[in-house]
Formats: sequence, structure tokens, C-alpha cells
Amino acid sequence: DYLPGDVAVVYPFNQKDDVEALVNILNWDATMVDKPLMFKKARPDGRINSLVCSIRQVLTEYLDIYSPPNRSVFTFLSGYAANQDEREKLKEMGEEDYDLYLEYCVRPKRTFSEVLRDFPSINCLQNVDIFDIFPVIRPRSFSIASCSCGNFDLAVSLVKYKSKFLKGLIREGLASRCLSRLKPGDNIRIEHQKGDFSSSLSKLIHTRKPLILIGAGTGIAPLRSIIQFIDKHLNGVEVYLYYGCRNETSDCLFKAEWPRMPFIKFRCMGSRDTDAKRHIDTLLRSNKEELKRLLIDKHDSAIVLSGNNHLPKLVKETIDKDIIGVSGFSDYLIKTGRFVYECWSV
Repeated sequence: DYLPGDVAVVYPFNQKDDVEALVNILNWDATMVDKPLMFKKARPDGRINSLVCSIRQVLTEYLDIYSPPNRSVFTFLSGYAANQDEREKLKEMGEEDYDLYLEYCVRPKRTFSEVLRDFPSINCLQNVDIFDIFPVIRPRSFSIASCSCGNFDLAVSLVKYKSKFLKGLIREGLASRCLSRLKPGDNIRIEHQKGDFSSSLSKLIHTRKPLILIGAGTGIAPLRSIIQFIDKHLNGVEVYLYYGCRNETSDCLFKAEWPRMPFIKFRCMGSRDTDAKRHIDTLLRSNKEELKRLLIDKHDSAIVLSGNNHLPKLVKETIDKDIIGVSGFSDYLIKTGRFVYECWSV
């Protein structure tokens, strides 16, 4: 079982075609990459982590083959380049010219495979520690977007864009690439984790006091979980949902669900629906009297905020300056447990 505010930890993996392409560029024999091996890695506490699997499995499930190589990798590769010009250029990026490294590798997010294609004289990478070349895949955490009911939903923003530095190349995030290619019946490792503000949410929800839910984009995820929980387990709770997205007609997530729940007052604004860009603060100001009544006249309404890490400052300033007109009012709400938020870096 999970509660509103809980998190699904997703372990993405690399695509088979991309792993195969990397193996081919490295000119590694299939017999070698598919042979079970014992991998050992020292931990900071002195203990040893052991893993028995093939090189192909390690490249697929454990190592991030899409991230730009760090500078030490360029220094390492320079020792395997047969061409002197290539060897010097690799060493220069690895040890001398940081700006060149940024320009060539970091800004265009050039992958290890792309580096090998650009430096074709690199060869004989047979007996190398691949854990020194590729970083370990980091799990991704997503707020669960549903109430406990056997299955669970996620609201995931896919990272996919055209590179400004490498013409015609499409870039995707590792997790985005993995999740967008899943088909029915495919398996992916996901773990349940208690959210940072699950306990605070539980207290707010069970007070049965009016809730002001504020979210933007995929920040709707934990708010939807709250709404579903109220719909299934609590009666008489008023919910005011203020939601910001790019376009109300195409990006307003779960919009069709709210009319079926009469306890919800739904307010939405698309930031790109007009020539003048609008954000969540514009939506809040346009509902000033409603918010003021909830926060002042009722004395007990609470705010739950979800979105990127720019939202708390923006929403707090809007409440203090434009809605209530009292400096520090939002801090008072936080101290008294009437303002909680879950936000993440962008």
C-alpha cells in the first residue's frame, strides 16, 4: 500500500540497440561480452561489492552509456589512440584545455560512442575497467500520481529535444528513452519509497479542512493522489485545485477527471495560451478573493504545493504581496503546518 506523497523509484536501463552499437564500435567479440564474469568494486567503507553477470548485462542495466565522458576518460583514451593528432587532441581535452572539453563534450552532451566515432584510431580497448569509463545509472524518483489501488500511475515529463550543437541529432534523457520505449509485458525495476512529505500530507488530509492544491506540469502527480484518496476515503472535504501548464487544451493533465468529482473547484491557466506568458502566480492573483477567503476568513485552509524548485519562492511572494498583503504570512503558514510542498530541481 502507498499513501499520497509516496514515491516510485524507477531504475531505467539502456536500449539493446544502443548497447549493441557500442559493442560494435569497441570491436568487442560477442563471446567476450556475453560471458558471465565476476565484477568487484571497493566501497568507501572498505567492503567489496560483487556482481556476477556479463559485460553486455552491465552495459545494459548498470552503466550510463549516454552521459558525456568526464575529462579523465579523455586522458585514458589518449593512451589508446594510434594517430598522433588524435592522441594529442584527446590529451589536450583531458588535461589542458577545459574550455575545449566543454565545447566539444559537455555542451553537446556527446556520448562515449560518439567520441569513439570522432577518434577512429582508438583501438584495443579490451582489458579495461568499464566502471572507470561509464558512471553508474542513477535511479529516478517520481511522485505516485494515484491512490493505493493495486496498480499505480506516474506523470512523467519526457526529456527529448533537438541538439543545438550537433545538427539534426535528437537528444533524450536516459529514463525518458527507457520509459517511452516500454511495451506491454516489458519489465522494469521499480521500488516504493515513502515521500518526504507523506506524513505532513496525511495530517492535513485527515483534518478534513479545505485544501488549496497548487501545481504545475507533472507537479500534478501528488495532487492527483491526494484527490483520489479524498474521493475514496473522505467525504465533505473541499478541494481547490490551481494548475498551471503550457496549453490548457493539450497539456492539462487529468483534466477530464475533475468534473466527475463535485468536491473540486478547478482553476487552470496555460502559460502559452496568449502572446503574453503567464505563470502560476497570474492564476493565483486572478483568484485573489477566493484565496483570501480561504486563508483568512476560514482560518484553517491549508496549501499543498508541487512542482519545480522555483515555485515555492514564487508562490510565497504572490501570497504575501498580492493575495494577503502581509509580509511573512506564507512563513507563518509553513510554521503552523498549513503550507507543505514537494519540489524538485530543474
